[in-house]
Amino acid sequence: MPAISPKRCCPCLLPEDFDYSRTYECSIWVYVDHERSGLPFIHVTEMGAEDQMLKTTYKWACQAKDIQDGWLRVAQEIQFNEKTTSLRFTTNYNFESTVDELQVREINDTTIIDLPNSPDFLYNNYKINKPRYD
Repeated sequence: MPAISPKRCCPCLLPEDFDYSRTYECSIWVYVDHERSGLPFIHVTEMGAEDQMLKTTYKWACQAKDIQDGWLRVAQEIQFNEKTTSLRFTTNYNFESTVDELQVREINDTTIIDLPNSPDFLYNNYKINKPRYD
C-alpha cells in the first residue's frame, strides 16, 4: 500500500488501442487514518504528448459512500480527451494518504481480479470474499 504525498503521483500509460469514445470509471481505495483529521482529494490528470497537462478532475474522499474495513472507495466517471496519452493520479491534502487498488475500467465492463494469498477477489474494484468449499 503506497503512501502518496501531495507532491508525488502514480503515473498510468494508456494502451495504444485505448477507446476514447467510451466512459471510464477511475477508482482507488483510501485508508481512513483515525490518527488524523480529514481525507484527501483524489486528482486524475490527463496528460498529452511531451507531458502537457490537458485536464484535471478530482473527487474528495469525504464524498465516497463505499466503505470496507476502514477503507473508502473513491470513484469518478471520466470521458477522456482523445489527445490523452497517460494519466496521473495524485492525492492532495495536508498529509500523506495510504491508497491501494487503483483501477481504470470501462463503465459497462466487468472486471474480476484474483488476489493471490488472500481470501478475497476484486469485482469491479470491490473486495468480495472467495467462496469456500470445505
